[in-house]
Formats: sequence, structure tokens, C-alpha cells
Amino acid sequence: KRGYAVSDQEIYQGVKAVAAPIFDSRGKITASICVAGPRERVTPKKVTLIVSQIKEAARNISNKLGANL
Repeated sequence: KRGYAVSDQEIYQGVKAVAAPIFDSRGKITASICVAGPRERVTPKKVTLIVSQIKEAARNISNKLGANL
């Protein structure tokens, strides 16, 4: 619903990540883009910045794949 997901040490201890889906021309999720880093460096303020940038990057890639977003 938000267009992104945040993982806070869910897979690897000490790692925080932000990801967004990439859609194909049929509107199906075909891939994702992710930024990950040490939890202490990926602060809430940085997450906000990363979210906007990663969503824009995912949207641009999706559009190049023919998605109608």
C-alpha cells in the first residue's frame, strides 16, 4: 500500500534496509530495488530520504519496462 518496505534487522543483525517494487508492463511485480546499510547509519531521517529516492527509482525503472504507473 505504501509502495515500499523497511526491514530493521529482520534478516541480518545490525542491518536496516528500504525496498520498493518494480512492475512490468502487465502490472505485475517483477523485481525490486533495495538500499541497505548498518542500522546505526540508517536513521529515521535517512529512511525518509531513501524512501522518496527509492520509490522514484523504482517508478522510473517500471516505466521503462512498460508499466503504466
